Amino acid sequence: MSRTIEEVEKQLRALHLHGMAQTLQARCLQAQHSSGINVFDVLTQLVQDELDCRHSRLIERRFNNSGLDERKIMQDFDWSYNPRLPKQEIIELISGKFVQDA
Repeated sequence: MSRTIEEVEKQLRALHLHGMAQTLQARCLQAQHSSGINVFDVLTQLVQDELDCRHSRLIERRFNNSGLDERKIMQDFDWSYNPRLPKQEIIELISGKFVQDA
């Protein structure tokens, strides 16, 4: 039973696996050109693609629901306006490392 990539992509979308559908063709090409990759590796990569896609959509949905006008990231933060701010401590707090360290 031979199927085209387009048919499989359509089936993945019907199953709401949009991340897998988006990267299926690229993963198939990657598997064809790589001698050391097996079916399990390709499947693992496709599942990770789906998880990444869902995580991105979740972040996007949360931002849209937040009502904020624009996105701000810490890399754009101007630390020079108040040099007394404890930059290292704030970055560690944002990373959530303290949760892992208990």
